[in-house]
Amino acid sequence: IAAALARVGPPAAGGEGVLVAALGSKSRPARAYAARTLAGMTALPADALAPLAAAAADESAAVRLSAIQALAVPGRDARAVALPAAVGRVGDDDPEVRKAAVALVNSYLPFDETHEPALAKALAHADARVRALGAGWVAPLVADANGARRVWKPLLADPTAEVRAAAVRGLLRFPPAVAACQAELLPLLGDPAPAVAAAALDAVPHFVDPAAAADRVAALFRTATDADVKGRAGLVLVRVADAKPDRLDLYRELFKGGTADAKAACLARFAELAPLTPAAVGDLTAALGDADEGVRLAAVKGLAESGAVRKAVKPVAAVAGREAETEAVRAAAIDALAGGGPLVFDALTDLTAHDLPPALAVRLAKALAAGGKKARPVQPWLVKQAEANADCRPVAADYLAAHADAAGVQELILRTHLFQKAPPGVKAPKNPPEVRKWATAALGDVDFSQLDAAPARAAALNRLREMAERRDDPDTKAPAEVAVRKITRGK
Repeated sequence: IAAALARVGPPAAGGEGVLVAALGSKSRPARAYAARTLAGMTALPADALAPLAAAAADESAAVRLSAIQALAVPGRDARAVALPAAVGRVGDDDPEVRKAAVALVNSYLPFDETHEPALAKALAHADARVRALGAGWVAPLVADANGARRVWKPLLADPTAEVRAAAVRGLLRFPPAVAACQAELLPLLGDPAPAVAAAALDAVPHFVDPAAAADRVAALFRTATDADVKGRAGLVLVRVADAKPDRLDLYRELFKGGTADAKAACLARFAELAPLTPAAVGDLTAALGDADEGVRLAAVKGLAESGAVRKAVKPVAAVAGREAETEAVRAAAIDALAGGGPLVFDALTDLTAHDLPPALAVRLAKALAAGGKKARPVQPWLVKQAEANADCRPVAADYLAAHADAAGVQELILRTHLFQKAPPGVKAPKNPPEVRKWATAALGDVDFSQLDAAPARAAALNRLREMAERRDDPDTKAPAEVAVRKITRGK
């Protein structure tokens, strides 16, 4: 029969009805011929769609394949009939039929809500591959938390890891749905499939009570062999575990075994558990040498915020003075020392021996100036920084106005001269005009009443009067006159 039909060839125009009728024939060759011929046409009669959809479930793989290929001919107009038929065959035993069915379903992308009933059937299919495909097709159609719960909650217990992971990811698009499914998601934190466990970890922060998952997440962190899962578990655990003293050992464990992000987060939580145990202080101090900048920064801040800087003064000071360290970490170290109280102040003064970038010099100047009279030994450094760095000038001027001693006054006087001091035989460089003006004004603001040495006041007045009387030095004449008036008035 098949050979005879092949010799006859396609029917004449208007004879498509014969082919449609043949789709219901008891003869397999006749059904195959009809389906194959219809698949080769450029347009199909409307009455062919339902018979072709029925033929897509034919006992013969050849008939099923041709029927699906024929359903693709009319294009999107046939989707109401073709899509359910194609979804029904994406799990076909024949690989060619499966391939054609998937291609037909995908031809209707992007889907809309009218497609969901047909596509949702794939989610209940016995074949895991079909359920996985269905998950991908249905996911974009879920529009709200209720829909997410309806579609994805049953699949959280699917026997196939790919489907379980897709279900969790589907819920993650709607945090309220995650919260509503907390009980079903909790067991997935122990899922043997890394993709499922990782997705479940991402869901934990959206739980109604994230802290309730802390023990499960901790267990996963300790037992996970997958690096991504272990890293996620550490980071999630730091975020959800409550900051209580009995959690400190857990944070220490996380710090030692977590990713850089988890380490940094752990160190930040240490500060919430003050006063720290010696072991925790040791962890923070050791982290100052970590390869990751974020960890080092978190360690410095953790020591500062927990009040433990006094137990790690030398390591923190070493970080502040380390030229190879990033400016952000060095700045945090200076801030940490500045907040460490009087017992830590000497470490700040020691930093003046380092050649600091301008921004760090300003930061250190402010920290030293806050020390009041304790900073008097570093007045020459303050003036030197002000000379080179305009941003330091207000800091130095304010400090000297309140706390200058004879040495500080002398440093200012030196900066009022036209030329700097130089060794014999060396041409002396000029003091920049802006530095001379600043030093002159700063002298006028010094509170000489708090100085024990009267000669310092006399030296300042003599120099300022000399400058005020000169007509050939316009840069400093007017500022000197103002400074003289301030000092003689007792200001």
